Amino acid sequence: MVRVCKAFDAIPEGLTSVNAVHKKEALRIEGSKHHFDNNVYAHATVKVALNAIYHNKCAYCESLIEEQADRRVEHYRPKGGGYHWLAYEWSNLLLACESCNRKKWNHFPVNGSRVAAPPSEETDWRPDSGVMRAEQPLLLNPEIDHPEAHLRFSPDGQIHAVDDSEQGVQTIKYCGLQREDLVYARKKQIDWFRKQMKCQLSIFLDYFCNNHDQTGVTFQAALSLGFQTIAEQIKAAQQPDHPFSRVGWHINNEPETFLLEDIPAGELRDVARCTLKLLKIM
Repeated sequence: MVRVCKAFDAIPEGLTSVNAVHKKEALRIEGSKHHFDNNVYAHATVKVALNAIYHNKCAYCESLIEEQADRRVEHYRPKGGGYHWLAYEWSNLLLACESCNRKKWNHFPVNGSRVAAPPSEETDWRPDSGVMRAEQPLLLNPEIDHPEAHLRFSPDGQIHAVDDSEQGVQTIKYCGLQREDLVYARKKQIDWFRKQMKCQLSIFLDYFCNNHDQTGVTFQAALSLGFQTIAEQIKAAQQPDHPFSRVGWHINNEPETFLLEDIPAGELRDVARCTLKLLKIM
């Protein structure tokens, strides 16, 4: 999970149409008995806007949602879990994959007093309002929270709560962020970079063992052949449109752990460390 920027006032057309207004009015009257209309909260304009904000990735697990049919318009505060009045609210809608959406379901643990009825001022319905924050939600919201302060990854693809953060623990639990397929996908990404690093180190050392011209020019040329490509790929892996971009951040900022841990200590690791420093990865 990573922080995203969402303009709560830039409401998609599908949530302001005549039909949406009628549905919202019906919701006010019918309350929790209202029949939620996904043609409103999951309107095409809503999906397009969320896809752009989240780069077609799940708000919770950060996996790429490749199939349109697998994209779910997720209610951060569940419409069927006591927050029916937020069913058509733009500030309450996220993009989620089918697995996270199904796992989270109507769960919404809080550490404070739950808001049981709609606040009188609609501005207080937003997740960043004082009224809603007072609930002290234990599920992280990538639109208002800083997930990196609560969640971190390890080289084996596992996800952990930073300093046993309760928000981190509960988010991992209720969104299923330790699912086997997610751990495998994250580890696969890390292992790929490790393999590339080992391969380039082998080529690099073989080149210098078999060439007498070990000048600075040759050194730079050798770097540009392989290591520079790896550096660029690592930087690309941190970009918002890349799956598991937070894992990419760890690879870039903790290379000793994520890239060099299984390279034997000694000359080979020293070469790798030196190269990463020159490429400004370390």
